[in-house]
Amino acid sequence: MPKTSTGAWTAPEQEAIDAATAFALAHVSPHASAWARGAGNSRDQLQAAGEAGLLGLQVRVATGGLGLSFACKSHIAGLLASADFGLAMSLINTHNIAQDLDANGDQALAARYLPD
Repeated sequence: MPKTSTGAWTAPEQEAIDAATAFALAHVSPHASAWARGAGNSRDQLQAAGEAGLLGLQVRVATGGLGLSFACKSHIAGLLASADFGLAMSLINTHNIAQDLDANGDQALAARYLPD
């Protein structure tokens, strides 16, 4: 498992990695082959991903995110991609929009949408 430059994940990073692993096992792996055949709908998994904290990995804690490192986000992306690449990209893209809104967007909009 890749680590940060200090050699170990922080406790919040390890919690997020564990949550991502559990999410992949419960919500992604069971459906991935059906999604690959064009059956089912992976959009239903976005709410579960949000509940697992996977849509605000690098978003600041003050605005509802986890405030984790890029290295941790990259590691989680790899974990999710090993279960289903398409879903992993969807979740990371959703996260990146939230992160951009947090860092560069109107703060009233960020306050309205990011905590959810």
